[in-house]
Order: sequence, then C-alpha cells, then structure tokens
Amino acid sequence: MKRTVLCSALVGLFAIAASVPAGSALAASPAPTASAAADSADDAAVDTVLAMKYPPRRQYYPRRPPPRRVYTPPRYVPAPRRAVERPYRPLMHFGIGIHGASILDDSEATSNSNFDTGGGFSLDFGWRLGSTFSLDLGLSTSFHDSLSGLETANLTSVTIDGRFFLNDWNQRLQPYLQAGLGAYVLSYDSSDNTYSGPGFQLGGGIDFYLTRGVSIGGKLLYRGAYVERDYYDYNGAYYYSGDTSFVSSFVYGADVKFHF
Repeated sequence: MKRTVLCSALVGLFAIAASVPAGSALAASPAPTASAAADSADDAAVDTVLAMKYPPRRQYYPRRPPPRRVYTPPRYVPAPRRAVERPYRPLMHFGIGIHGASILDDSEATSNSNFDTGGGFSLDFGWRLGSTFSLDLGLSTSFHDSLSGLETANLTSVTIDGRFFLNDWNQRLQPYLQAGLGAYVLSYDSSDNTYSGPGFQLGGGIDFYLTRGVSIGGKLLYRGAYVERDYYDYNGAYYYSGDTSFVSSFVYGADVKFHF
C-alpha cells in the first residue's frame, strides 16, 4: 500500500516539472538558501541603522548669541514737583529809611536863605493789594541848613503813593515805579511863618528780599510842591496866606522793610 502511494507522488512531481517552461524565472532562479536570507536581513539592518544614525543635513542659518545681561543698580531720584500756581497772599510792610534831599528850585520860599542840600528820615506803611501793585502811606522829613548859617528849615511831607512792580510777587528782586500825592510843609526855626500846600512825587526804586519777611532797597524820587506862606499875628493866631511858591527837589535814599 505504502509503495503504491509513494509511486503516485513521484509521478505527480515529474508531471509538474515537465509542464513548466525551461526559460521561466521559476526554473532559472534557484530557491534562496538559509544563508542568503540571513545575509539579506543583515544588509537591511545595517542600512536602517545608518539611516537612523546619520539624518539628512539641514541648511545652516547663523544666529547671534543673545546679549549678555549686565546688572545695573537702580537710580533713585526725587519725584518732580508739580508746578502749582499759588494764590497771592496780601502782604503788609513797615519801612524805615534815610534819605538825602537836594532842592532844585525854591522860588520865593527860600530865596532869602539859600538852603543847602539836607538829609532826613522816612517812615512808611504799605499794603500790597495785588501781585504787582502796592498802596503806601509815608511820612518823611528833611533838615536843611542855609549857606549863610543863620537859618535852618525843615521840609516835611505826608504822602500816599502807588507802587507798580515790574516783577511778580514771588521774585526776590522787585523793581518798581512810584507815583503819588502829598501834603508838604516848609517851616523855619527862626520864625513862626510856614509854607504849606499840596505836592506830588514821581520816581522809582528797587527792593531786594533777604527773606520773605525782610527786604532792603533804594529809591530816587522827584518831589514838587505848591506852597503858600501862612502869616500869623503877634498872638500866634493865623492871619492870612500869601507868597505862593513852588519847591522842587530830588530825594534819594535807602530803606529796610519788614513784611508781614
């Protein structure tokens, strides 16, 4: 039985081999052996490893390194003050000054005595109504000798003046222009007769503030007065007026003012 089956299998194999053409690929290429298959597997593994170890080269782009950070200590500066417009606070002042007085024209008032340049003192009280305006009340007197030395006279005035400042009130240096009216009295030491009448003054000056409460200054004024001579009787009573004259003088001096 076994022999019959074996013979049948061999006959079948010969029949299949005879049916395949001689130039076909199946007949030409022998079946791969075990060693050839192993070599093919090794070559594939090497190519795969090389492909993974050496990736494709990328294009190079130069890049600058980041700048080096250097520590800088902080600077502390005071915060700027806001420019706040402070409202003006009215200031009053009391001033004491000394001055010299040169009489330019005395008309009939001192024509018989020829009064020389004299000097005196002044007091004034003022109120600064605005940032550039002040209203002042003043009292001044000057003493004059005659060239002959026989008679002396006193020129006294009570004035009200307006001063117009050229700088704002918060400046240390305060130049100003001054104008005002006043009452003038020219009296003699050797007689009871006096000259009196209205007058005016024009000029200017400058104040320099040492502190907010103290200032020093100087001024130059022209003063003119229309005065009349007052006559008295033997009992010292007023009799009548006459001998009208005009007295003009230059006054220059310095003062110190206390502001409050």
